[in-house]
Amino acid sequence: MLQKKDWRDYKGNSITESSLEIDDDDYIETCEIRSGAIIDKVTFKTKKGKTVSGGGDGGSLTSYTAPKNKQFVGFIGSHSTSIHKENSWATIHHLIALYTNL
Repeated sequence: MLQKKDWRDYKGNSITESSLEIDDDDYIETCEIRSGAIIDKVTFKTKKGKTVSGGGDGGSLTSYTAPKNKQFVGFIGSHSTSIHKENSWATIHHLIALYTNL
């Protein structure tokens, strides 16, 4: 069970937690990311049209849609000088969408 925490962005602004429950026969089909120097917003969309989103409207939009007979499962990315500490951030480069078979 995910417990709600006092979430904050890298500037210290309060963040609202969002979640999405989907049916057994539904799945994440599309992910939209708004980004520039940082990831500003992430939106997930299911095949049945449900959405969950968080963030602002900065940056440029990039959309990832699962190929036929696959579903979206996540991303991998890297940055040579990423910081792995609480309340810190770094830019992510080389973002790759991950899919699995239906």
